[in-house]
Amino acid sequence: MDKTLGTRENPYKSSKDIPSSLKLSGPSAVKKVEQLIGGSLTLAQKRVVEEEGFVNAFYYDDAKKPVLTYGIGQTNEYIDKGFLESFNAHKKRAMEAIPRLNDMPEALQAEIIQLEYRGDLRNKKGNLYKWVNQINNGEYNAAAQELLNHSEYKERKAKGNDGVTRRLEIAQNTISKFATNVEMGQFVFDQTIQDNQFKQIYQDMMSVFK
Repeated sequence: MDKTLGTRENPYKSSKDIPSSLKLSGPSAVKKVEQLIGGSLTLAQKRVVEEEGFVNAFYYDDAKKPVLTYGIGQTNEYIDKGFLESFNAHKKRAMEAIPRLNDMPEALQAEIIQLEYRGDLRNKKGNLYKWVNQINNGEYNAAAQELLNHSEYKERKAKGNDGVTRRLEIAQNTISKFATNVEMGQFVFDQTIQDNQFKQIYQDMMSVFK
């Protein structure tokens, strides 16, 4: 058996044990992944990579029941797939959950897809969470509030702020901004999507990595 740390046979016991030389986050992770795929990432792909980071080793994540992970937060059936294949599979699942996803501003699509990548659209039985149904019903403000109404967020928030709480709060903020634009009549579901209104949201999101 290979005793080298970071292999599938001998993974790091926690992401905290991974040497800094093997892991990247934020814009540094995006740059690395773009180099690996030989091209630019879309906004949604960037958001996933920024949040998941890039780890060139096998390790167990920090879930209550740790899961073997590799690359850009890839687990289970995705652990041996490339990032683009994994991303496209999650994007497909997000579109199945929210049929009008492609009609939404790119920044909002990006947040919903990164939430799907994290596992925040469906429960273990495969049923959509309440906030997703609220999105589909046009109840955007309610969905923004409901997104944070789950035990993991509350438990982590009680201890302070971490990558997960920040990630969820960025998504909540994006949904809330979208809700405000809808209420003000500044957004309609057609091909003339006013994405410029969301450029500032993305700039605000990126400021957390500086």
